[in-house]
Amino acid sequence: MIKRRTLTVVAAVCAAGLSAASGSSASAVSASSGVSSGSDSASASDSTSVPGTDLNAGANSWTTAVGDNGDVTGAHSVSGQIHGFVWHGGTLVDLPPGANQDYSIANAVNAGGDVVGTGGSYGFGYVHAYEWKGGSPNGTDFGALYGNSFANAVNTAGEIAGQSQTSLSVTVGALLNSGVPTVLPDLGGSYTAPMYLNDAGTAAGYSLTPSGDQHAVVWIGGKLTDLGIGTAAGLNAQGQVLVASAQGKGTPFLWTNGVETTFGTGVQTVTGLNNAGQVVGTFLPAGSTTAHGFVWQNGQLTDLGAAFFPTAVNNVGQVLGNTAADSYGLGVVWYQGQVTTLAPTSGQYSEPEQLNDNGLVAGIVQGTQDATVWQLPAVSGAALQKRGG
Repeated sequence: MIKRRTLTVVAAVCAAGLSAASGSSASAVSASSGVSSGSDSASASDSTSVPGTDLNAGANSWTTAVGDNGDVTGAHSVSGQIHGFVWHGGTLVDLPPGANQDYSIANAVNAGGDVVGTGGSYGFGYVHAYEWKGGSPNGTDFGALYGNSFANAVNTAGEIAGQSQTSLSVTVGALLNSGVPTVLPDLGGSYTAPMYLNDAGTAAGYSLTPSGDQHAVVWIGGKLTDLGIGTAAGLNAQGQVLVASAQGKGTPFLWTNGVETTFGTGVQTVTGLNNAGQVVGTFLPAGSTTAHGFVWQNGQLTDLGAAFFPTAVNNVGQVLGNTAADSYGLGVVWYQGQVTTLAPTSGQYSEPEQLNDNGLVAGIVQGTQDATVWQLPAVSGAALQKRGG
């Protein structure tokens, strides 16, 4: 499961350099943090902790994706430059910028270990879509395509979802096969972004209207479906699209073949979707002023408590989150009532962002800003749903 940082934010971070910040001490997750609010309440029977493993990517490093084969992608600082990387089983491979480029960022990885991302130049100000086949350090620069280009996601077949500029003010969505782009239809505005891609070739993201409104969209067989105000926050193997609010407008919902399902009153954010149709996010229980985490499936909402802010859910049903809404908390995983804390390798705080189906979690620790992984204990007898891109 992937939680992505937008390329514009990442580029700004690269240019400015990542800096560690201090904050208040993290609040611990109670083993009985569920609070009844008219929904089912999660009751953790006990609490455990797992240690982190530093990827040795150096200070000012971060992760962007974790594949089910154990590949972890991200970026790190190397001699004053930002380089992409892929890590697997204790070995980190640097993915350096190409000729005449100042930085590279690895954004996503598929089951075969193919990594996609971007490379660019500060001086010339251009950004190109990149692929590192099989995680090889010798990447393929797809060039400008129609202008600056970006690679956001890759499926098992090697199809890439990305973007390209047709002018300085217009960015379109595109699918790339063997480096050949096909422009996706849009809503007529200045910016379109396919951010998710499954193995069936279905893509989801958002597109601006001519008036500047942001709408969630899905492309099935290259055809556009407008899902209304919002942005795609997840796409599973079955083609279900999780839609989050955008620009302060809209109500979160799950789109399934034209049917929209909402999650009940009080739901504020949605942050993850798996192949079983489980959704995670935050909601405001009746009579409360504090947001709680939740996991929802088939109309049933389970309250994860006030100190749980979910960020992802895998196909086993493990829910990844943090004990604080900002960066200054501890990473936690909820599964069938048990809460596992992800201990930082150094400093006070852990900030996990990605989780795969084998319980490998990737993120950073605050203070040293080091890319880190945590391996959850195996879930015995877990029946995985069909995995998607």
